[in-house]
Amino acid sequence: MAPAPTSVLPVVRMREPLRGAWRVMPGALLGCSFLVFMACGEPVVLDVGDTGATTGGGSGEVGGGSGDGDSGGDEGTGDDGGGGGFVSINEFMASNGDTLEMGDEVYPDWIELYNPRDSEIDLDGWTITDDLDEPDKHTLSGLSIVPGGHLLLYADGDPDQGSQHLSFGLDAGGEAIGLYNADGDPMDRLTYEAQQQDISAARVPDGSLDWLLVDDPTPGESNGDGE
Repeated sequence: MAPAPTSVLPVVRMREPLRGAWRVMPGALLGCSFLVFMACGEPVVLDVGDTGATTGGGSGEVGGGSGDGDSGGDEGTGDDGGGGGFVSINEFMASNGDTLEMGDEVYPDWIELYNPRDSEIDLDGWTITDDLDEPDKHTLSGLSIVPGGHLLLYADGDPDQGSQHLSFGLDAGGEAIGLYNADGDPMDRLTYEAQQQDISAARVPDGSLDWLLVDDPTPGESNGDGE
């Protein structure tokens, strides 16, 4: 039985360094230490140092474009989420203003999946959802991911457009995304807060536990190494 999605302290890793006061706080929930940046008098958790405890369930929270995000966890059923060697939700954008155009000035929300394995993964019968209480909201068909490859899914609520088009859109105000294999086992699950337009949330590097909020999204391509 897979653990339920966990609620953890928000984490954000910025491409550019911030200036200000820093302090380290103990992580009461996860046994971690947190590097905190004091912005306008408010603490923003910027990094997590593992002190021996682990999180469960290929799931976690991703913060919004306001500057809060976090890492996922490793999967507790043998089908790991991000960082565990299995297909993961690698990047997503819930408010696509002009980042990715489908033609005729149509700008859909999108979700990118990543396959870190050295063999192709057949996604036939897998499901994806924006409601963790309804894991089979959309069933994938006729899709696979090549070794080390990325698959872009369009969350435009228009599945008649093709196999990469989902039956739901993403809520820019915050919700969830869940990915499940053909047996119904969760591969990756996350919740996210309100998102800013044309800012994506991405695992950097691909498939890792670390999330970045980025203004240079890479839909369908590698997210780089974060350097």
